Amino acid sequence: MATTNPSSLGFGTATNVPVGTRPLGLAVGDFNGDGRLDLASSNTSSSNVSILLGTVSGGFSSATNFATGNSPYDVVVGDFDGDGKLDLAAANFNSNTVSLLLGNGSGGFGAPTNFAVGTRPAAIATGDFNGDGKLDLATANFSSNNVSILLNNGSGGFAAATNFNSGSGSSGIVVGDFNRDNRLDLAVSNRDSNNVSVLLGNGSGGFGTATNFTVGTDPVSIAAGDFNNDGNLDLVAANYGAGNNTVSVLLGNGSGGFGTATSFTIGTRPYDVTTGDFNGDGNLDIATANYDTKNLSIVLGNGSGSFGSAINFATDTGSAGIEASDFNQDGKLDLITANYGANTISTLTNRTNLVVTDAITGLVDGTQERVVSLAANLKAGTLVINSLAPVNVNVTGFVNVLGTQLGDSITGSKRANSLSGNGGNDTLTGLGGNDTLSGNDGDDGINGGLGADKISGGAGKDTLTGGAGGDRFIFDTGTPFNNTIGKDRIQDFAKGQDKIVLDRTTFTFLGKNVSFASVQTIAQARSSSALITYIRSSGRLFYNQNGSAGGFGSGGQFAVIANSTSANGALTANNFAVQA
Repeated sequence: MATTNPSSLGFGTATNVPVGTRPLGLAVGDFNGDGRLDLASSNTSSSNVSILLGTVSGGFSSATNFATGNSPYDVVVGDFDGDGKLDLAAANFNSNTVSLLLGNGSGGFGAPTNFAVGTRPAAIATGDFNGDGKLDLATANFSSNNVSILLNNGSGGFAAATNFNSGSGSSGIVVGDFNRDNRLDLAVSNRDSNNVSVLLGNGSGGFGTATNFTVGTDPVSIAAGDFNNDGNLDLVAANYGAGNNTVSVLLGNGSGGFGTATSFTIGTRPYDVTTGDFNGDGNLDIATANYDTKNLSIVLGNGSGSFGSAINFATDTGSAGIEASDFNQDGKLDLITANYGANTISTLTNRTNLVVTDAITGLVDGTQERVVSLAANLKAGTLVINSLAPVNVNVTGFVNVLGTQLGDSITGSKRANSLSGNGGNDTLTGLGGNDTLSGNDGDDGINGGLGADKISGGAGKDTLTGGAGGDRFIFDTGTPFNNTIGKDRIQDFAKGQDKIVLDRTTFTFLGKNVSFASVQTIAQARSSSALITYIRSSGRLFYNQNGSAGGFGSGGQFAVIANSTSANGALTANNFAVQA
């Protein structure tokens, strides 16, 4: 899709939290099992890792430090001993080891166990390289120009390292299946040879001879992602060399090869790189931590392998590590940097509105947005995203809207529209055309207007108005009936024209034809052998799941007919339909 985000990319002001001395690497995971993301930084001068536990608001507590080997340049997270608790592994640049710290599940870690690797390991990655279901480790070794593979024994230990040659000055490493054979491969950035080495895995813990691909000057770090949406993994290297200020993108061919590198200007001396969809348009973007300029840069991807101009956000002195995760659980990727010169980490909360548009398909899509609502009027061709600084968008000719997770106002046009409210208490108006209107969660107000409309309130207490035309009031929550789904109010049911449609996914005991009875009392509604019972005097409709047995079983009331005492309220089985 030709998806665009009409809102400007935005991040909040950086919040800086002290950690150990000269932090360089970052890793993210839930270390204390509370459902919130926590953070680990590897601190090169204090030879430890700092653990910062996540808070409800997406911030972090004060750091607690745990010793490693000498000068840990990088750190990764994984359950290395199979106990269901996250552990840490740090690559120690000056002691030629990896330190394994086993987690206790409460945010603490044990004393390090060290495993020898190559000379001056500068980066570390994890993956199951031999297919035994256990996480293994790989390090990029700067001075020995190779990678070390440590195979996991499953009980918190690793076999002796096996080394595979890479390029000169190996400093970054990423794991991925670059030739699509379902075996993990490695890509290594080589600072001294200005290239990237790709080593294809054999699935047994071994790797083939490196194939090298030229990039920019001094590529210190590397990341992977599908930048052109072709299903093949691509690579991006951060070129730290003085005056370069670029990232190099290599598009993968799916067979382990890569095209000629394309460079994109970024911030000054980018030291680390990560990827993510920061503006919610479905395309991967690139972010770098820039060592010389106290900031991070983002270049937005167009989904075809190209990227726009850099957008910068302030961090702290000597930003050298970067990670992206949703720390405040709002559905948007936030960013953190490790600031080597300030002994801090910076957290930047993503404030971008994630309402996107596709002019080709005529779709407004707000499904990812959890913070602000929208007001769309397709007849007028207007879209307003209700942020602090409202964003106005011309949507002339658009036909379909997927709302946000908040209360939206969505109005259709004279065409056949598909309008979906998603979360929140929404107001949906179909106007002309044969529309499909879905409230989903929340207490929604839905009006079909003209045309033969399909109207579904979803969960919540919804008010449903068909308007003119033969309308279908559809009851389908996608799950078996329960008495918490809410009771919808049908305002204007018209006999001989409208239908009440019951989906067997929700009304699981219904057959292909409705089992219906109109009764006088609630007692009769409960004891009837019919599965759908109706008290006309009050307009209440019930799902009598257990038939003539006592009560409604797992059923209950699901709707009320507002005009039940009129001629249109004299319902019979012919006014219902059952769908699979």
